[in-house]
Amino acid sequence: MKKFIVYMDDGKDCFKETVLARNEQEAMEHVRGNGEVISMKVAFEPYTIDSAKVRKALEKADFDEFDINTILIALENAEITEGL
Repeated sequence: MKKFIVYMDDGKDCFKETVLARNEQEAMEHVRGNGEVISMKVAFEPYTIDSAKVRKALEKADFDEFDINTILIALENAEITEGL
């Protein structure tokens, strides 16, 4: 996954949005309908979240072990986190 910074103009204001996507085309799909895309750049790559931090946040929110593992596996399969 890559982190894209997308700059857009909606006819009244210019603004930016951060999008997590596999490629530029997918990032464009995420912002479609929000205005004209002026510029897009990759913030850094690859983008991953520390799975230990996700685990701690889920434990703090009282998720059970099955749910935590299910979420971590889904995030790893989507290439958002690295390993359990």
